[in-house]
Amino acid sequence: MCQLISLSPNHYELSGELVYTSILALFDNFISIFFSLKEHPSLKVDLKNVTKVDSAGLAFLVDLKIQAKKKLIQLCN
Repeated sequence: MCQLISLSPNHYELSGELVYTSILALFDNFISIFFSLKEHPSLKVDLKNVTKVDSAGLAFLVDLKIQAKKKLIQLCN
């Protein structure tokens, strides 16, 4: 299970296993975060505590990176 932890209004951390079974819930969380970007135009997502990634998790990160280019999202660690 992967958790999305809010560290501040525009700084989040992913923690745990970024695998097929956790992607749908994360996707829903990121949709609501993207809508809130009007208030906070940039977003930082820290990946240092992700312990495992499968092919679905990798696809999720690739899509997040694509969205990052469009919306000032920074992936780090």
